[in-house]
Amino acid sequence: MSTIKLNGSSSGNAQVTVAAAAGTPTITLPTASINLATAGSDGQFLKTNGSGTLSFASVDKIEEGNTNVECVDTGSDGHILFDIEGSEAGRFNDDGLFCMGRTDQQSTNSRMSLQGVHVHPLEIKRGGTGDQGMIGFYNDNGMVGSIETNGSATEFNTSSDYRLKENVTALTNAVTRLKTLKPYRFNFKADASKTVDGFLAHEVTAVPEAISGEKDAVVTQAKIDLGTYKQSQLNDPVYQAIDQSKLVPLLVAALQEAVARIETLEAK
Repeated sequence: MSTIKLNGSSSGNAQVTVAAAAGTPTITLPTASINLATAGSDGQFLKTNGSGTLSFASVDKIEEGNTNVECVDTGSDGHILFDIEGSEAGRFNDDGLFCMGRTDQQSTNSRMSLQGVHVHPLEIKRGGTGDQGMIGFYNDNGMVGSIETNGSATEFNTSSDYRLKENVTALTNAVTRLKTLKPYRFNFKADASKTVDGFLAHEVTAVPEAISGEKDAVVTQAKIDLGTYKQSQLNDPVYQAIDQSKLVPLLVAALQEAVARIETLEAK
């Protein structure tokens, strides 16, 4: 049985040597301490330089060929970086955000941020060509919407089951409400060469549930304090949006009223 010797050195290192053995190996411990119970920092480990010298290190980088996974601590925050051939491919930020193609999120509360130069930065595919779900949308009440596909097309679904509804009544005065809508031809400032049909969101008072946001809204300090926006976004505009599909019930009811009037006139 070989004898293990612990020798001091002038450098302050401690050496562990297997005595009376041919080609005696020597392992050099870190200078910080030979007490492994107290040396180094919490979460560190001992690593070798390939020549028998050990040192304390943190799990901050894993390298395999041209692919690296690196933990980066910038002091105020940190992230886990995925690097391929010297280019960043993605990262997890310290707040749990996952980014690909960018280093930060566009919206404060998002948990995934993608940006790409290809045709589709995000692709979702399932095998087969039959009816099948692709994305489900849930809240504490369960599923509230989905995106599904069939052999040729995509369906965007929202909840509509009668068992979810109450106080159901027929639409009345639909034509009167319809006449308050003001459709326009216009272009968006960011797409000056493309003219489209649509509405000005704040004018759609006939179907208020089709509109999200408020006219002339901006980012306030109160919204920042709630974590909805970043401090740098103070006083930025918060634009209104419209879900034009919610205009369909009114259009159908107005058309039915108009058809009924026409049929009444034709019967005379």
